[in-house]
Amino acid sequence: MSESKSLASQIGRASAIVMIWTLVDKALAIGKEMLTAHRFGVSASLDVFNVAYSFPGTVVSLFSAALVSAFVPLYCELA
Repeated sequence: MSESKSLASQIGRASAIVMIWTLVDKALAIGKEMLTAHRFGVSASLDVFNVAYSFPGTVVSLFSAALVSAFVPLYCELA
């Protein structure tokens, strides 16, 4: 029983850490967007920059999600 509580508290702490750093990341992203908009102004150039900047991350997310959805069920089945 105590091992289960220990595992649950570790998972809770890890989740809290991920949540906090995600919020920090979002705050920094807002700052980056503000600085980029200040540099380029609100124009078509800013739209092109945003698309070019976000495209590699979108492609990586797509492929990593595909890999996770393919391998996690296999791992769960083997474990």
